[in-house]
Amino acid sequence: MVLASCQSAVNNDWKNRQPAPTEEYDSTRAAGASAPAMLNHRYFKSLVVEIQAVKGFAPAQETLNRFQLFLEETLHMPKGVKVFVDESVAAGNSPQWSVQSLRALETKYRNRYPSKDEIAVHVFFLDGASQDDQPAYQTYGQSYFNLSIAIYSKTLRARSALSPEVPSYVLESAILEHEFGHLLGLVSAARSDPDHPQHCAEKNCLMNYAVEAPGAPLREIPKLGSQCLAQLAEMAAARAAVKTAAPAATPAPTTAP
Repeated sequence: MVLASCQSAVNNDWKNRQPAPTEEYDSTRAAGASAPAMLNHRYFKSLVVEIQAVKGFAPAQETLNRFQLFLEETLHMPKGVKVFVDESVAAGNSPQWSVQSLRALETKYRNRYPSKDEIAVHVFFLDGASQDDQPAYQTYGQSYFNLSIAIYSKTLRARSALSPEVPSYVLESAILEHEFGHLLGLVSAARSDPDHPQHCAEKNCLMNYAVEAPGAPLREIPKLGSQCLAQLAEMAAARAAVKTAAPAATPAPTTAP
């Protein structure tokens, strides 16, 4: 079983935010486009993560605790990181989610957007599955905008149940952190596994393609490897004025563990 992670296309439907003079405040760009802004702190001094879930599918408290620590250790936001959860998403919105239906759902529910010196990331925990799922291929998470993630909790929990000796938060945490890694632009072409683009060649890295694979159940949450840490350090040091590439008109999903 594998994950899928997607790049975004433009959606001009803004909710609860004022127009901003720079693209750093645009929440509808490709996954990875906001990495420099999150890492170099020129525009943003704090991060808020708005997690919205279908009732009964919210992440475990252990997942939230570990995610908070991951964000603090990775981003070093001067004014800190806030993560909050609400279970306000109606159940059964879609049995199978497409990138387009995820965008429509986000337009309906999302409340927090980048504002002033705070950058905002939105995460859905959903009860449906990806429309791209096949018998031998299941999607656990997608990074479908530069600041947006969807986690397919029902699919993820079914996989976790196959390894009852491993706490369910292990896979849930790994998937959430992995998808956030894609928002941070991991992994660059220069460092990618040649057989799995946008994924790390280091075997034990969080961004490796095989974070979860058949026959090798994930038993602990991987850390970012040296190559991915080096990429993040390079982006953090780069000048903030570097412009990110515009997203493609049609998103091209990429397989992600």
